[in-house]
Amino acid sequence: MDSMLPLGQPRIVKDRRQPMSKGRRAGLRFPIGRIHRFLKKGHYTNRCGNMTPIYLTAVLEYLTAELLEVSGVAAENQRKVKITPKFLILGVKSDEELSKFLEHVTIPKSNFIKRSKSNFKKKRFRNSQQKQRIDT
Repeated sequence: MDSMLPLGQPRIVKDRRQPMSKGRRAGLRFPIGRIHRFLKKGHYTNRCGNMTPIYLTAVLEYLTAELLEVSGVAAENQRKVKITPKFLILGVKSDEELSKFLEHVTIPKSNFIKRSKSNFKKKRFRNSQQKQRIDT
């Protein structure tokens, strides 16, 4: 039918939509396809639905944004531009929900020693002479 068009007549082309990624459709910046691949390769479950990686990506993006926001505020309070692990710890400790969520997380190179009940146990001495040596 295209060959029957008279010369000089433009062909009518239907508007084709550009292919859109899952991330763009969902309005996310994190890679949904990569997380879906990790879910499948990790053998976390036998079946993985289409919405699972999208939801997980949205949650990860939200948590990252929250963590960067509170860390940025902590860095600004100390008049610094760069967010270091120290400011991550300060930001987490300042936010009640993040503090509870990341309670058992250790951030490397933050110069922060996790305090537990075992750190506060009293040392037992065999006799009073050892105690006197340490006190003096």
